[in-house]
Amino acid sequence: MRKSIDTYVKAIAHDNEQKIRENYMTVADYIINDAENNTGYYEYFDDEELDETGEPSEAQIDELKAYLREHYTTPIEHRIEDVMLTKHHNGSDNLQYTADGKAFEWDGGFLVDKENKLHHTHIFENGDEQEIVIPYENGSYKI
Repeated sequence: MRKSIDTYVKAIAHDNEQKIRENYMTVADYIINDAENNTGYYEYFDDEELDETGEPSEAQIDELKAYLREHYTTPIEHRIEDVMLTKHHNGSDNLQYTADGKAFEWDGGFLVDKENKLHHTHIFENGDEQEIVIPYENGSYKI
């Protein structure tokens, strides 16, 4: 296995994050599926580890799969970012944010708690939920 296998796997996960999310895969599942159906496993090994045909052995592939399943089976965490609230005086506020790279916008009245914080729950495509909690005062806020 490459000495920098973790760096390489993280780069692949980053570059293919949306596809991994959309297919509800783990990083390990994505890499194994892609290697078996498209790219092969040679790129996960240093050149001196490959045989005369330029391929890794079955034992090396099994070791790589075991390593990936041990270290990369946690689903990619959801991200909510670029949260912006614009408060309108007519009671119809505007909340904009990005969730897993997709833009969302909501207009209307929102739940505001006793501590004057706005609450909004985003439901991701796979059913996971994440609550957005931001200060709710006069004006616009970018969090």
